Formats: sequence, structure tokens, C-alpha cells
Amino acid sequence: MILGATHPPDFPIGESDYRTLRRAGQTYVDKTLWVADILDNSGKVLLVPRPRRFGKTLNMTTLRAFLERSDDDTTDCFEDTALWQAKDGAYRGHFQRYPVIYLSFKDVKERDWTTCGRHLVRLLTSTTRDLDRRGHLDLQGSGDMARVKQLTDTNGPIDDFTDMLADVTAWCHRATGERPFILIDEYDAPLHAAWQHGYWDEAVSFFRGFLSAGLKDNPHLHKGILTGILKVAKEGIFSGLNHLQTASLLNDRLVNRFGFTDAEVAALAESAGRKGDLDAMRHWYNGYTFGAVHRTLLYNPWSVLNYLEEPNLGPRPFWKNTSDNALIRDLMIRHAGSVGPHVEHLLNGHTVHTRLDESIPVQHLHDNPLSVLGLLTFSGYLTVDTIATNDDGAFDCGLRIPNREVRTIFTDTFHGCLQQATVTAATAGLSALSDAMLDGATEAFERQLGAILKAVLSYMDFGHRPIEAIYQAFIVGLLVHLQESHRVVSNREAGYGRADVLVMPRTPGPGAVLELKVIDTDYEETVQTALERAVTQLQQRDYAAEVRAAGATNVHQYAVVFDGKRCWMESVEG
Repeated sequence: MILGATHPPDFPIGESDYRTLRRAGQTYVDKTLWVADILDNSGKVLLVPRPRRFGKTLNMTTLRAFLERSDDDTTDCFEDTALWQAKDGAYRGHFQRYPVIYLSFKDVKERDWTTCGRHLVRLLTSTTRDLDRRGHLDLQGSGDMARVKQLTDTNGPIDDFTDMLADVTAWCHRATGERPFILIDEYDAPLHAAWQHGYWDEAVSFFRGFLSAGLKDNPHLHKGILTGILKVAKEGIFSGLNHLQTASLLNDRLVNRFGFTDAEVAALAESAGRKGDLDAMRHWYNGYTFGAVHRTLLYNPWSVLNYLEEPNLGPRPFWKNTSDNALIRDLMIRHAGSVGPHVEHLLNGHTVHTRLDESIPVQHLHDNPLSVLGLLTFSGYLTVDTIATNDDGAFDCGLRIPNREVRTIFTDTFHGCLQQATVTAATAGLSALSDAMLDGATEAFERQLGAILKAVLSYMDFGHRPIEAIYQAFIVGLLVHLQESHRVVSNREAGYGRADVLVMPRTPGPGAVLELKVIDTDYEETVQTALERAVTQLQQRDYAAEVRAAGATNVHQYAVVFDGKRCWMESVEG
């Protein structure tokens, strides 16, 4: 059911707060029955992993607006919804009845544990104070002012907050007579950052205790709901939560509560006067299949709404620019020899078969090549075409690229990672390549890189002029063998911008910075002018500062220019 439809429609692009959206009169696809599903579910703690931009935050703020005790009567936001009328109004008995502890970790993506801990402390103290301000708990009457001081001290250590949820739920229960709901949106965002930036153990240690204290055997808890992209494996942060239920893409729980069904997209198109565009939208944005028995075909809601906002410009890939793909790109480069043939098969329109588990062992992603396929699936880059359950609880799945929009991500971004799958034929030259790079031997470095580049690109026909991202993935893949002695990172903030490739020593020794350019033939650019662009960028942005800070005794900077299978190089004093 479409609510708030106006002429022309006011689509909520970027608005994820339910109360704000409804009171602004914006067009809303009624997903409020997800609240009924939560209330009817017998489970105490439910995890709902879904791809990004599939409506997780909007659904969580819907749940909050319906359940949370508040002086702001939100009847006007619900009285026209399916939830309000369901079971002859039975769910209204839960309306604005409970204290709600609402946390969103979507912006907790720091580069080190110290900064992450400070961010979390600010977030958690703000939440505690807000609950007190709204009368959900009574800090002054808690009976433990020393603990209250800890949970409201923005300069306190993060370890003081390990038991925060246990304490705050008890205080809420005591102050209101109702057991609270805990809602945690994007619970896994800090964990993705921790894995990428090298503080996984510290983050997992905190979050395991934090979630267990609030969600495991807590007599003061009504229900806990978590959303994210992945279900981190139990040996990660859920080891103590044996009663955790999961509504994943691979089972039938909440299967049509996230994403748009075909009927919903047809109704949206009709409200916008674009019924004739349905076939184009199906081709570009449909194709996600969720569920095990009750298989449901769904659209990406973000892309549908963006398309209907400006349909005269035609279908475009809206979803590809909404997130950083660094984690997936890193894994595809690392495991390209195993994953590359699967990606090639997918790009040819075929299905690949693999074993999937609802849980992702994030800490072991580097060790398991085929875990990349699971990560691609749960992140929304692949969809499950066929599914069969194993005796051990895992799934045998056939995977495919869901639609044309996602295919553009594979061709424009991920396909570059396939080049590393053929580099094994040139491994004899890799040591010479890295030795020349770290010795500052520019001519030898250029010669070795050119030889490998020619061999690989002769084998890999991309069908179009490669973009800088493809060469970047290629270079990082060539340098993976340095991982014991150096950290090789790309697109990292350094100096006054983002460096293409940084090679940082793990112990004092030489490092390198590479600035990559592709000759812009549209503007008849020459090799020399492209090199000058790269040299100027290295000189002005001081990317070498990051490598020096990592302990490099000498930093070699290289401006590298590509044109098809050829490369040119110039060194810049570091």
C-alpha cells in the first residue's frame, strides 16, 4: 500500500526517519506490518541482516516511533497504516508503551580503536542522558550515583560501558514499570572498520561483552532487535547469545519487509505516471530473491525511488556510489586466483554454485577464498537463484548477478580484480618488481611493471579502455606478496588527499607511494602531461607523510601513467 502519495509524488530520497517522513507527507510504501512481525515473534533477540539501502534504518525508526513512550503522540503517523488496522487494532495495545534504547552505529567507522572508543563513549553517554531527559529512566533515583557518573562521563574509558545495556535496561524497567526494547541499527559497521584497519581483536572484545550484557538472559529486556549487513559468526561477537534468531536472506522471516515487491513498484510507478517504465525498472533494479521456501523477488528501493525522482534521465546505477567497496575489493584482489573464474562466469550471465552459511567469520576472510562469494551475496552484489539446505545447516546455493545496475559495478569496479588471477604466470618477476620499487630503481620498476602488465592485459580483454580503479586493483594485487613486511593499502587518506597506493613498512625500512593516471585520450592528453599531473599531485598532497609516520626510513614516490598495456614512470623526491 502506498501512503502519502501526492501529485507529483514527493519521494523520500535520503530520509530514513519514519516520523519525519510521514509528517512531511512524503510517499511511503507501507512496511509497518514489520512491527507486528516483531511483536508476534516469540524470540527475545532478533538479528536482521540486509544489504545497504534496503530500508533497515527506516524500519527501525518505524518500530521506535510505534513502541516508544513519548509526549509526542504519533497516532497521526500510523492511523492510515496496515499495522493500525491489523487484527482489529490489537497491536495498538503496544502503541507508545515502552522505553526504547535506540542506538545507531552506522557512522562508527574509525581508523583506530582509540578513536572508535571515544566515538562510542560520546554516543553511549548521549543515549543515557537522552533516556533520562525523556523520563525513560531516573538517573538520580538509580541508587548508584557512581555508576551514573561513569555512564554520563564523555571523557570516560570505553571499558566503563561494557555493561551499559544491562544497567540502563534495569533502570528503565524500574522507572517505567515496562521492560525496554533495545534497537541497534547497523550493529556491524564498527566491526567492518575494525577488520579493515587492524583493530579487530579490541573491537570484538568490547562488543562481545557489550551485547551479551544487554541481550543475554536479561530479565529487564522486552526484546532486542539488531540490523546490519552481515551476521558475524558466533566466535566473533555472538558467542554468548544462544537464543539469537536471525532473519537473513536465506530464510523466510521478514522476507518481504525490506525491499520493494513488484506490486509495490507498480503502484509507485503509477503514482508517478510512469507505468510504461516498469520493464526498464525490472531490468535495472529487480532480481533480488530472498527467502528459502517462500521465495520473494524484490527491487532495490533506493534505486527505484531515485529513478522515479528523475525518470526522464533514464535508468542509471544509483546504488553503486552509496558505499565504499574497499573491503570487497581487497578480498577479491587477495583471492582473485580462486574467485576470478567465478566472477568471469557471473559476468557471462551464468550461475555459480557454492556453499553459504548465514554467519560470516569475518576474522577468517583472508583465509577462505570462497567467503568472498558469501560477502558479495549478503552485501547485495549477488542474489540466490537456487537454494537447498544441508544436513549441517548450511546451504548449497546457485548465485547470480541480480540486475543490470549491479552488473555495472562488476564491470566498472570488480572486474579489475580479475587481472590478479593471471599474475601467477608472472610471479617470477614479482620479487624483482617490488625490490626495484623499494630500492628507488625507477627504470627497473617501470620495466618489470610493463612486462607483467603486457602479459596480463594480453590475456584479460576488458572490452573497453581500463579506468584508473582497474590499474589500482592490479597494482595492489601485484604487491600482495609483501604483506609480511609491508602493508599495501589503496584510496587511503594521507597528507592532503587520498593516495592511490601506499606501501608502508611494518618495521623500519623503505616504503613507497604510487600515484596512478590513465591518459585522457578524449582531451588528446600526452604521456608527458599525464606524468606532470601525477607528479604535481604527489608534490602538493604529501602522501608520503603517511608512509613516514608508519616508520619508513626512506619513501620512494612514483608517478605512473597507463595507456592500455603500456606504462611510463617518473620518480619524485620523497
